[in-house]
Amino acid sequence: MKSKTVFPLLVLHMLRQRPEYGNRIIKRMGEITNGAMTVSPNTIYPLLRRLEEKGYIVGEWENPDSKSRRFYSITPSGDEKYEEVKDLLGSPAAGSGGNRGAAKGDIRLDLREPGA
Repeated sequence: MKSKTVFPLLVLHMLRQRPEYGNRIIKRMGEITNGAMTVSPNTIYPLLRRLEEKGYIVGEWENPDSKSRRFYSITPSGDEKYEEVKDLLGSPAAGSGGNRGAAKGDIRLDLREPGA
């Protein structure tokens, strides 16, 4: 599975537990994967913006006047997408054998820019 699928899924997973801000998401991603996956701010912040644009998460400034930290929460749409992808990952088509090409296309979170 590619990071384009894993990173968004991990973000949605974390935000189902509690609201988080970007640097904490980066740290928790390393903890969840036991250091196997690392993500840089140059990856996570554009990802958070795309997830927000898609309506899967919503961000709010901790202190709107200083814009110190932006906390993100999962939306009902994001929760539905998380469950959909999680269910597809658990399906026989997503495992070994079966039509793996179709499964890859089905489970990818489409976060491309419009027109890309």
